[in-house]
Amino acid sequence: MVVSLSGSMRHNDPTQFVKLFERRTQIFVDNLGWSLATRNGMEIDQYDTNEAQYFFHHDANGNIESHFRLSPTISHSLTADCFSHLVDPTLQLRDALVWEGTRYFVQPASRGRYVRRRLESGIFCQAFEWCLSQGISLIQAVLETSVLPTIRSIAPQTYTIGLPSLYCGGHGVRGGGEAVAIRIPINVQTVAEAKSYGTV
Repeated sequence: MVVSLSGSMRHNDPTQFVKLFERRTQIFVDNLGWSLATRNGMEIDQYDTNEAQYFFHHDANGNIESHFRLSPTISHSLTADCFSHLVDPTLQLRDALVWEGTRYFVQPASRGRYVRRRLESGIFCQAFEWCLSQGISLIQAVLETSVLPTIRSIAPQTYTIGLPSLYCGGHGVRGGGEAVAIRIPINVQTVAEAKSYGTV
């Protein structure tokens, strides 16, 4: 099932968040080799605030298989803070109607194309529907260029807002790769397309 939690619930429901932050350590630090700070086995950063909204799916055994975090760009934007050089300088990166997507992953316990598509569809449908209910018009994010085709399949209205750029040594270096900044328009069609993606 897909769970949606506000960051303000972190101290009221710590168990869920501890599992989530531990899982992020496994994915981003242990598996991908990103140079991220951890504390007591948990990956927590400056964007894990009360204003953040978390979407994640866990299986029947409680294993977290997917995750996506949204933050208000007006106060917390990874793109504006760290990757503005990737973006058209005339673009306004902080806006009340634009939220930032970060720490996205899909790692199903069982293999299979359908299983992965179902998880990808579920996590984005939940996030898009929440954004729609909040009057949010755009999600922006910086992601690995290899992930862009999948995001465009889930949300075909996705568009880039800058050119791809190598980071941390580029391809072939542990923790490195190539990133690109994107935006996803939020509307009824976006939700419908994400749902359709999961039924193929």
